[in-house]
Amino acid sequence: NKLDGLVMTRLNIVHRYNDDMKNTIQLLKNPTGEFPESHSKYRQKLFNENTWKNSLEKMIHKHYKKKEGWQDRFIVEWQILSAQNKGLGSVSEINRFIQNILWKSGHLGRLVTSYNDMDFYIGDKVINCDNDYNSDPPLYNGQIGIIDDFNEEHNLISVKFDYNDETHNYDTTYSYTLKDFKYNVILAYATTVHKSQGSGFENVCLIMSPESQMWSKTGKSLLYTGASRVR
Repeated sequence: NKLDGLVMTRLNIVHRYNDDMKNTIQLLKNPTGEFPESHSKYRQKLFNENTWKNSLEKMIHKHYKKKEGWQDRFIVEWQILSAQNKGLGSVSEINRFIQNILWKSGHLGRLVTSYNDMDFYIGDKVINCDNDYNSDPPLYNGQIGIIDDFNEEHNLISVKFDYNDETHNYDTTYSYTLKDFKYNVILAYATTVHKSQGSGFENVCLIMSPESQMWSKTGKSLLYTGASRVR
């Protein structure tokens, strides 16, 4: 149909999701509130406040079997999501835990800076939290990358963004002043479900801590948003 010169098309198929993901989304929309059943692309595990970290570490090592270079692949291929920034099973707790795993494995380099109870090392996975339309190319809120270098003489921190699946490298390098970095960058092994909106990842691990009051209020939509971040 045409309306005032505009061509209108009805969208019948969401091509972003494969059949398994479409089945999961239908289950998440189930008005009875039943928990989704597992299928080939979806696994569930009951949250246990005493063992969830151990379960998360086991999942990572089982997936990669500690093969050489597993750390780089994990950083690119996995995104962990949580509903809250603080507390049990939160983004901040997960980030510190994953960072410690990578540190013990020898993957992270020297300390770059520390602020807001976060340490940042060369090799850390981070997310940009502001827009810079004047850079070339522009840098956007929500872009995920890794810390590549720190120039102590000029207090400049280089972060590589835009991972290229074909070349297995990053296409963009952005330099932050130390001040701008502290205002605009946070760790990103885990992010909130809210911050993940609009992004897609190869693998998603959604941590559903009962401590977060958001699950009882908006759990259905959070679960839907988190699960549908999988490409």
